[in-house]
Amino acid sequence: MDDGAMVRFGREPYDGDVRTVAAVGVPPDFSRHAHASWIIGLAERGRRRMSLPGGEFDVPQGGLYLIPPDTPHACVP
Repeated sequence: MDDGAMVRFGREPYDGDVRTVAAVGVPPDFSRHAHASWIIGLAERGRRRMSLPGGEFDVPQGGLYLIPPDTPHACVP
């Protein structure tokens, strides 16, 4: 990641199986990985292209995304 880039995960107090993600300055080619919990993300600025087992999907600016536990995914350019 570039200088100033960060990824922060939150664990919501009402359910330990759901996590939020906040990322700033993350490059568009973030490698394939998975999480043990549900992930809820928001493309607050710009768009994000995600690669999941069902294909590649664009998350538009302002769009939410939800990734099930143990689902391999990546951000692609």
